[in-house]
Amino acid sequence: MPDIFINYRTGDGENVAAYLDEKLSERFGSSTVYRATRSIELGQRFDADLIKNVRRCRILLAIIGPGWLNAMNRRGERALDATDDWVRKEIIEALEYGLVVVPVLDGAKLPRLQRQDLPEELADLADLQSAQLGSKDHAGDIARLGDFIARKLPHLTDAHAKEPLTEKPFQPGNGIGATQGNSGTIVNGTHTGSGSIYGGHHFSGPGTNYIENGQDTQINQAFGAPRNTEKEQ
Repeated sequence: MPDIFINYRTGDGENVAAYLDEKLSERFGSSTVYRATRSIELGQRFDADLIKNVRRCRILLAIIGPGWLNAMNRRGERALDATDDWVRKEIIEALEYGLVVVPVLDGAKLPRLQRQDLPEELADLADLQSAQLGSKDHAGDIARLGDFIARKLPHLTDAHAKEPLTEKPFQPGNGIGATQGNSGTIVNGTHTGSGSIYGGHHFSGPGTNYIENGQDTQINQAFGAPRNTEKEQ
């Protein structure tokens, strides 16, 4: 089911719409992006499909090109003023259904929309923060728009998301390592202090008793035990 609806006018913004579709599909998956030319299957009623998918989506990207505001229809009237204009109908539907609507300005020098230039039903479009495409950092423009979508729709699988850092598992080595308590110091696998160490070999005492693999049979050797300072008789 799509989450991102790309709204555009043929003859003004279809190239940008196709490019956005490509890049957002790469990042979030093609099934998350709806663009009429690609998404409507052959033989389907386009009118019902358009309205149904506007209502399903969470974000509508309205591509605003240089000719968007004053584009004329076949009857010689401004397209945005005609109630049967699909660009107009999709945006109104999105606003009424509470979608996040983002005007995407196609051109670095394209000015923001003004309320007085729009039909009353679309006037709120002028108050919405817009995204800009066409700057010198074109890849950055697309990335910032994608980052916004990723924040608004965190359930989407983001191909650009950084993998969380994970701690590397402990790797025992030779070297010198200290253990806590009074277990002493281990130098190249040799225990040099007091306390006990458990593992394949069990060491205990002050330097000290040696038990092979925890067996009952044991070899005792007092490594570094205190010497008898009395003279032998």
